[in-house]
Amino acid sequence: MQTVLLPIFYLPPISWFSEFCNSENQIILEQEEHFPKQTYRNRACIFGANGKLPLIIPINHNGKRAFRDIEISYSERWQALHWKSIKTAYQSSPYFEFYEDQLSKVYENQP
Repeated sequence: MQTVLLPIFYLPPISWFSEFCNSENQIILEQEEHFPKQTYRNRACIFGANGKLPLIIPINHNGKRAFRDIEISYSERWQALHWKSIKTAYQSSPYFEFYEDQLSKVYENQP
């Protein structure tokens, strides 16, 4: 059995899920590293009708902090914007209707 340390991403790439779902690996999610700015830890890209669309989760930050100490900013309605963008880009994709209800709950609820 191999131990795999995976970084935490907003919307991880397929390769991340491949490692995560590999039953032969013991998975550890990275929580102790300092939060790196300008990375995909709080960003993702989706492809819509007009090309690549960046999705960014705003965070509250003051200098270097451990990833586990990062707080998401809810001063903007980013969840509604992200959900609308995802829905517009993928609602005609196969199987989207099977996941739509679960995904909408994630984006419509603020913790």
